[in-house]
Amino acid sequence: MTISQQDSQLIEDLEASWLRLEMENRHAELTGLLAPGFVLFPPDRESVTGAAAIQALSPPFPIRRVELSDRKIDGGRYHAWKTARFRTVFDREGEDLTIHGHHLWVLTKSADSWRVAALSYQIDS
Repeated sequence: MTISQQDSQLIEDLEASWLRLEMENRHAELTGLLAPGFVLFPPDRESVTGAAAIQALSPPFPIRRVELSDRKIDGGRYHAWKTARFRTVFDREGEDLTIHGHHLWVLTKSADSWRVAALSYQIDS
């Protein structure tokens, strides 16, 4: 089964909300986009859940911009996944600090609302 165009759009809208909250440095509000039991799988570290996961998602510097490419969304009626490459530019005390990598979101749907159940990412070396 392939994800519907409507569900794909809802996931893209969720992604846009996520990026907006990150850009506005409102990381605590990301909890509203997460499924109960959300799990973060940071690179080369133990997985993290709950409030600790949100703290782990908070960057060390303000984000100037995030660019996504190679986005793919697929799944079914109640579970989906999204992969993308990212380029994030931080403001490190007035200087650009840029990282590149890729991420995977696992999403669940209840009623008409998609939420991120798990997130894994890797930063390119």
